[in-house]
Amino acid sequence: MGNIFRWNLRNKLLVTMSSLILVQMFVTTYLNIESQREVMEQGMDRRIALVKEQLYSKGNTLSNQLVTQVQNGLVTFDLQSISIALHEIEKKDPELSYVILMAQSSRVFVHTMTPALEQEKLESPEDKFAVEQRLQISREVIHDDEKYIENISPIQIGNNFWGVLRLGFSLVQVEEEILKSKAAMEDEIDEMIISAIKLSILFLSLCIVGVLLIATGIARPLVRLAEAAKKLAGGDFDAGEGLEIRTKGEIGLLSNSFAIMSKDLKASYTQLQEYSQTLEHKVAERTSELKLAFEDLEESHAVVNSSIQYASRIQRSILTPESEIKAMVPDHFILWEPRDIVGGDIYWCKGWGDGYLLILGDCTGHGVPGAFMTLLSNGALQRASMEVAPGNVEELLQRMHQILQTTLNQCGKHGHSDDGIEMGVCYLNAQKSRLLFAGARFDLYLLNDGEVNIIRGTKSGMGYRGIPFDQQFESQEIKVQKNMTILLTSDGYIDQIGGERKRMFGKRRLRELLLSIQDKPMSEQKEIILKTILDYQGDEKRRDDISVVGFKFSE
Repeated sequence: MGNIFRWNLRNKLLVTMSSLILVQMFVTTYLNIESQREVMEQGMDRRIALVKEQLYSKGNTLSNQLVTQVQNGLVTFDLQSISIALHEIEKKDPELSYVILMAQSSRVFVHTMTPALEQEKLESPEDKFAVEQRLQISREVIHDDEKYIENISPIQIGNNFWGVLRLGFSLVQVEEEILKSKAAMEDEIDEMIISAIKLSILFLSLCIVGVLLIATGIARPLVRLAEAAKKLAGGDFDAGEGLEIRTKGEIGLLSNSFAIMSKDLKASYTQLQEYSQTLEHKVAERTSELKLAFEDLEESHAVVNSSIQYASRIQRSILTPESEIKAMVPDHFILWEPRDIVGGDIYWCKGWGDGYLLILGDCTGHGVPGAFMTLLSNGALQRASMEVAPGNVEELLQRMHQILQTTLNQCGKHGHSDDGIEMGVCYLNAQKSRLLFAGARFDLYLLNDGEVNIIRGTKSGMGYRGIPFDQQFESQEIKVQKNMTILLTSDGYIDQIGGERKRMFGKRRLRELLLSIQDKPMSEQKEIILKTILDYQGDEKRRDDISVVGFKFSE
């Protein structure tokens, strides 16, 4: 393990440092060569510019001399002498490649490069450009794939423009010189690269030897540290005692720190073993205590749960049996879904005088407190229905409110509680032709002829502290029609949170739902209403008890 670690560390250091040295040498050599190349290219550009400048100057000087001779010859109409003189000058000057004498009409009188074009009109763009010049200019042009510096000088006879004299100096020699200079420059750069490579190899060899020595010196103490760390990881807390590293600097400091850490770990481990034994004993004792407490809790939970289950049976016993409801209104449904085992919603369907009472109530709270309120409300309803004349639903609500306030000691401003009930009461006469509705903070949904109307109740609950003892409730009379449906719902259905936007279900959605299912049987309507609210609720928690009762008058 030690030999492998030493070899790997030494190789890594060698490769890393050699790579850095090699990269630095490559970058330095590259920048030096590029700098030399740039200097050479700038020198060559200056030489080319100087040669061209000399040709421009020579062209201007020669043009000035020849223009005077040509103008004198034109004055005497001695064109033949002019032609001979221009041909001789072109032959004597090796740098002068052609001479062209053109009239304003583009007719050529002298063309030393192509004598066959003499007495012809030249129509090329270069020729047209030349004959349009009125001032002396010089420019670079291309004839037959060769570059020339052409000097164009206008010729005047008196005050009249006659034509132009064009002198062309070849740039072939200049380009040959450029190519030779570039070749020489590349040869010189190649020699610089070869010299740099040789120097780099020598320097790299020396660096590798130095790196090997340094890497070996660093790896040896680190290998011993690695071996000691492996022993320490295996549980040998004496691994640092025999660690003797004489290396100074950071590695020596690391070795001494490792030895101290090994001793501290040994002491901590011994202390931890003692703590562990003590803790195990305490955990065993605490576990035994928790087990006994959990058994007591399970027993208590079983007792409480059994009591609540029994309370649920008691609560269900005060609800009107299905057979009695069916005898009063055969086509109906009852949806009663407490949030917990017991709940605060309650419904009654019972005879009252010659007619029938159809009631849904929503008591304060839910669970056990709500269930207590339903029992109190049931007693209050029984008493009020005996004290109030049948059919007087507004007085029935008022009397029930008074009984609850008195029972709960909530008649004044002071009291230990503030509980009550919201309730909707429907009274159906014996002929089932007339229905009276009164609501204590409760609404009635009326479905008839494809419409849903909401019959509002009085905006006051019953039994709550702060409500006047003689609170008045209003009733509304509804004429019963064939296939008309009435529906009462507690606010647990409307206030349930859900949907994508996490909002309450609301009355608008309920109205739309009732319209969409109005033609379905009442039993099927119950299932759809329940499924709709469960789907809307999704993963949200149930907020309250949910109760919905519906009655359809089919006859």
